[in-house]
Amino acid sequence: MVSTGVSESFDRHGLRLALQEGMLVTAGSHPRHLAPRRIAQVPDAALKLVEAFRRELDLPEVKLFNNPVSAGASDGHAGVQWSAYLSKSDGYAYLGVNLEGMKYDGWPIARLIQNEISQVRVLELLGLVPESADARVKLWRDVWGAGGGRRHETILDCRLHELGEDSWRQHLVVAYSCLNENDHRGRARQGCQWVSPHLHACCQLWQEASVLTEAQVSILTERKRALQPVYDWMTESSR
Repeated sequence: MVSTGVSESFDRHGLRLALQEGMLVTAGSHPRHLAPRRIAQVPDAALKLVEAFRRELDLPEVKLFNNPVSAGASDGHAGVQWSAYLSKSDGYAYLGVNLEGMKYDGWPIARLIQNEISQVRVLELLGLVPESADARVKLWRDVWGAGGGRRHETILDCRLHELGEDSWRQHLVVAYSCLNENDHRGRARQGCQWVSPHLHACCQLWQEASVLTEAQVSILTERKRALQPVYDWMTESSR
């Protein structure tokens, strides 16, 4: 169970400073830098969520992010990642499983897409993930324009339990086109933009709250349990 209090070794002020500066926060009192950039002010609700997330997953450190769409943290793993974030569009907190279109150990997202097109396994999750968790599956096209900034374009966004085999394959083909034509191990050039696929699954946790209750922390634990099969599938299918 995650404590709702803030530990002495992971103080609130240090967490806010780290999240604003794009740092990698450690369990010690002195965060170490991940990047030199400055990031805008972060809601208290995101800070509380990050601390609860770090404790729930028993992480010594987390990779923090704050962008126009969301603020939160991931486990920083090079490949399939756990993440928790506050959506700036609806004010809800989410727990997610994420695989970006990046090189890592040889473009794991390309391997996942190829494996799923060949043999669909995502539907096996329907018997493993409780429908009550209301998990969603999202495929994005990450787009880098001339200015270098990244944005998401939606390829697929649907409830896991409403996903069909034909539709899944069709959307995977679109996502696959976001990889280069030579070996599908790199970003694709589409017009004047670079693009890559991005896979995400998530469950809603609670609406924005600067103080977390034991009941809310229990929801985080339950959603982590519900999404574990998704994490396992994503990890196995991307090998």
